[in-house]
Amino acid sequence: MEIFPASVLSLWNKCEIRVLVLLSLLWQVILIICGPMRKHKRGGIKGVILNFVVWVTYLTADQLATVALGILATNQIEVDKSNSKRESKDQFLQALWAPFLLLHLGGPDTITAYSLEDNTLWLRHLLGLIVQVSIAFYIFLRSWGNNALTFVAILVFVSGIIKYSERNWVLRSATIDQFRKSLPSNVTLQIPNSGHILRDPELECIHKGYSLFPLVKRLHANLGVEKRDLTTSFNLAKECVLEMKPAVHAFKVVEVQLGFLFDVLYTKASIIYTKKGLFLRLVSALSITCAVVAFILVTHSDEAYSRVDVVITYVLFIGAIFLELYAFFAITLSDWTMCWLTKRERRSCLLNLMYSSISRFRSILSGSKNKLYMSQLSLMDLCSKKTTRSCIEDYLFSKILPLEFNLIRNERLEEVDTDMKEVIFKILIESSEYDGESLEEGNILESRNIFAETVLKGHVITDIAYHSTSPSLGEEYKRKREACKKISDYLFYILLQHPSMLPPWIGGIEYIQDTINHAQELCHHAKSPAQAAQILVQYVNTKHDGVNNRKSFLDRIPDGEELACAPWDEIHVFWLDMLISTVYNFEWGSHAQQLPSGGEFLTHVSLLKTDHFLSQILSRKQTSETEMRMRDGQEP
Repeated sequence: MEIFPASVLSLWNKCEIRVLVLLSLLWQVILIICGPMRKHKRGGIKGVILNFVVWVTYLTADQLATVALGILATNQIEVDKSNSKRESKDQFLQALWAPFLLLHLGGPDTITAYSLEDNTLWLRHLLGLIVQVSIAFYIFLRSWGNNALTFVAILVFVSGIIKYSERNWVLRSATIDQFRKSLPSNVTLQIPNSGHILRDPELECIHKGYSLFPLVKRLHANLGVEKRDLTTSFNLAKECVLEMKPAVHAFKVVEVQLGFLFDVLYTKASIIYTKKGLFLRLVSALSITCAVVAFILVTHSDEAYSRVDVVITYVLFIGAIFLELYAFFAITLSDWTMCWLTKRERRSCLLNLMYSSISRFRSILSGSKNKLYMSQLSLMDLCSKKTTRSCIEDYLFSKILPLEFNLIRNERLEEVDTDMKEVIFKILIESSEYDGESLEEGNILESRNIFAETVLKGHVITDIAYHSTSPSLGEEYKRKREACKKISDYLFYILLQHPSMLPPWIGGIEYIQDTINHAQELCHHAKSPAQAAQILVQYVNTKHDGVNNRKSFLDRIPDGEELACAPWDEIHVFWLDMLISTVYNFEWGSHAQQLPSGGEFLTHVSLLKTDHFLSQILSRKQTSETEMRMRDGQEP
């Protein structure tokens, strides 16, 4: 018994390779457009949808191309058995699709890895390169003849093999072992001091970020800085970041550094911004261009080819050209190109024209990309009922789906304003001890194992106080109140969603789920965060004798009357200290893993702290050397 009629099967057999080839092209277009979008922060459902689309297309793109190659090889054998001249003509045309599939397997320039773990699979991709090129070459040989399409296929083959080889090389170079081996033993840095750079704030940030990038690479590779390079490195860190005013420029320098790291780890930047890469890019583009011209000349006056296959081939050529042009514009508008164009103060008229044009386009396209965001999660939001489109959605999020989905649903983004940047920057500048000992001596942490508990208790207290006090008590009061709320919600978000980004000595978070469940039970009728806060205030004002819920931190917070008159000055200092304390002894691996999701604000603070930490060591080193020279001079 046949499930599908013979006519349907016959139609599908004719169309399946065409559908797969076009889907493969569509996947490449999605990847090249959506891949760079991951560089910028997107919260909530939008971020989840973007990451899901990129994840699905990234994982299935290779499978689509591989299956299509297999079907092409099978079709070649069947055509040889039929001995049909019409099908033989179509065979030549469809064989031309094989090198296009190699192009697709090479992937776009804007994404080579979805996550850091994908780079470690470079050996698997190398095997895939050997196998897929062999299959494509097999298809090419079976269709070999006096037909002019053979020579068109050779041109596309050149571009396809270049793209696929580039991808494998980039994946290998981004693995932590190869990344570490590629770094020089000594750090060669140069402070950008040209007048034309210092006159342009954006250009100054880009050049200083690029100058500090070798230090960031060594941080990612878990390598230190040699003693002979300390003075140059630390002077550069001090001048490039710590002496920049206002603080937004210092954060911009850090953003540039992280952007360069993202490009090296997740795109083909490590090869396309080299002389070899530019040469290969030129050869690939010329090959595709010549192939298009040759194909037009071959098929223009020949009616023997299937019109459907001819149209599909034109679509493939247009898609290949679009991918090349899109990659070209992405390269042109990048910070790498801006550094290269403005490296020298005296430039030709052509370079000046290119720079002015690129700057104009960058300013148009920047929009909200230059803004720094921090994700937010609030216990009150998790407790209060959200207005949903249907009862089914509410039931799914509250009863069936796990906590992670409810967290994503309640996640939101808040812009890091200039005031917060200034305050954090000032703390880093004024702090004199950054060797980790101050953590044990301070009044924030009683022990290293209660950091998570301290954040959670502080978040509950801040959340209740925020919804229990009035914001109309002066501009300074309001500013500190809002800053406390932002930092509290952000560290609560980090604790729940990315605990691996916190220092390795931080203890577990086993009681967080119990606290959330307890609060949700108490506030299940609350329709707003303010109502949830009122319910929790009433709860903490009552005696809890006999309450069998000692794992919940709600039983350990102060009375509601104390929260109503919350000293926001003290809470503000507390949260700033907590934020700064999270960036000690951090592991770069967990921070680098978040770069494809737009990066975290904590990463920016960590890198800013690292630059300051380096300058502090330099300051002590120079002071020590000065004292030694003075003692030597006093001795007879």
